[in-house]
Amino acid sequence: MTAPARRSRPRWLPVALVGAGAVLLAVPLLVGPGTAVAAGAPAPRTNPTPVLSARRAPDLVLAPVGRRKVAAAAAPVVAAAPSTSCVLVRDGDLVLVGSQPGEPLAPASNLKVLTAALALDVLGPSTTFSTEVVGPG
Repeated sequence: MTAPARRSRPRWLPVALVGAGAVLLAVPLLVGPGTAVAAGAPAPRTNPTPVLSARRAPDLVLAPVGRRKVAAAAAPVVAAAPSTSCVLVRDGDLVLVGSQPGEPLAPASNLKVLTAALALDVLGPSTTFSTEVVGPG
């Protein structure tokens, strides 16, 4: 019994494919901004951003800049806070600004609930307050 004959691929096919690819890659390089393009053909595309540019990965630049701005804006507020308070400004797991973050204190939410219950008991449910917002101009 003989093995079936294998169809052999022409030896020139890989060379032709590589040559065609080289021509397709070279055409955009040869057609510059001042080169005339055939009527009806789309204009050649240009990319104003270099391949190795920080603009292609903006988070690498923007995240640290944003963190520095937040930390700079929050630092005076944290510094002016009373010594009995704790403040923590974070970006994910990264602490930007902090003051006594491990200090055990009663949460403000619980104090608000207790204050509201006491105010309701002392002032009554019919008491209302008005707030006036005043701005320049």
